[in-house]
Amino acid sequence: MNSVRVRGFELPSEAVIVLSFVSLIVFGTTILALPASHVGKPLPFIDTLFTVTSAACVTGLAVTDIGTHFTRFGQIVILMLIQVGGLGIITLSSFFAILMGKKMPLRQRDIVRKTYSSLDARSFFHLVRRIILFTVGIEAAGALCLFLSWRDDFPAGPAAWQATFHAVSAFCNAGFSLFPANLTAYKTDLVVNLVVASLIFTGGIGFLVIYDVERLLLYRGRSRLSLHSKLALLTSLILIVVGTLVFFLLERGNVLAGLSFPQKMLVSLFHAVVPRTAGFNSIDYAQTTASTMVFTMLLMFIGGSPGSTAGGVKTTTVALFLANAYSRGKGQNATNILNRTVPDKSINEARAIILVALTLLLLFNFTMQWTETGMTPHREASVTFIETSFETVSAFATVGLSAGVTPRLTAWGKLQIILLMLIGRVGPLTVAVMIARAQRGTIQIEYYRENVMVG
Repeated sequence: MNSVRVRGFELPSEAVIVLSFVSLIVFGTTILALPASHVGKPLPFIDTLFTVTSAACVTGLAVTDIGTHFTRFGQIVILMLIQVGGLGIITLSSFFAILMGKKMPLRQRDIVRKTYSSLDARSFFHLVRRIILFTVGIEAAGALCLFLSWRDDFPAGPAAWQATFHAVSAFCNAGFSLFPANLTAYKTDLVVNLVVASLIFTGGIGFLVIYDVERLLLYRGRSRLSLHSKLALLTSLILIVVGTLVFFLLERGNVLAGLSFPQKMLVSLFHAVVPRTAGFNSIDYAQTTASTMVFTMLLMFIGGSPGSTAGGVKTTTVALFLANAYSRGKGQNATNILNRTVPDKSINEARAIILVALTLLLLFNFTMQWTETGMTPHREASVTFIETSFETVSAFATVGLSAGVTPRLTAWGKLQIILLMLIGRVGPLTVAVMIARAQRGTIQIEYYRENVMVG
């Protein structure tokens, strides 16, 4: 079942996903705009909308300091937006419906299946339950580790709140921090770095992979990893190893200068994980080299894995895209990877996702330059091309890293980032499918075929 009728209108399930996030943003903006959410003067409406969208889309871009501007109530609102946005409204409502013993509507089941693709229908209900249990368990373990690390820096109550907020923010790949300078004060703290990086990795690897690994550990010899899980794990491992080495080589004499070799590797490892896709940072990206920013944009563009709290075009998408290019280069029509042949449907979806993502980024980068620099010569512009590129990729991939441009954006610039965060969260292919579905009844015409030279 791919759609639902509401008062005579056929509403695609893709549209329900988008509307659920829009509703969450509207509700969150209303609550966060209350005086009780602010320590001093309330934020302008555009900044409140920006903050709520960033939280609901688990991005982490911020126009103000979350820890000092918002009251504990406001911080709790932001935390709940991160949690609900990370798991997805539909997944949460499905879980509670199961707990209450209700039979899940086919429409809801279809929506969650689209969110967690490749789902075996027989294990559907069990997986939805496991999603919540995984989330609560992992976040609680992360919060406990952070609390033990921070209990000497803060009183027990504030330490527990800091630990809980950062654990949820890390697992949901949001990157929001209550510290004014994010995690820069803990850049050489082994426990904080490894705990936060592990939470980001676990939240970004995808619930299907976690479910697969759990079954492999519980039923040794009777279960195996699916191709999806193998690709997600292998691609993520390669990106972390390569990312660590590249960051170290590019920044060893810059932002890493003055640190010992183990400390340099720790910071490099942390910043190989966070661009996929949580905006925590233990160094100031405004001080990094241009090559590091470009490499970070590549990591942000790839993002995490499908069915996770992460954004980006996803690891498996890039893996299939490269595998198809390799197979074509060898003259093979079929795409083979890890001793399996991937259906053309998956390959075409991977191509479409990357094409839509690149097109969106080029378009938004152009409009950002237009609204932020206007008729100013590029040598005199207050915002550079690489800064707007970094900002747009970060927003689309729902990462939250910034080179310090976010608070300086114009109202039009903030609106563009808001829209890009929403598109990045619901997925470029979902938007494309919605548009294509509207043309479903169009008569298809095909003419005489003729080749065109490319490349």
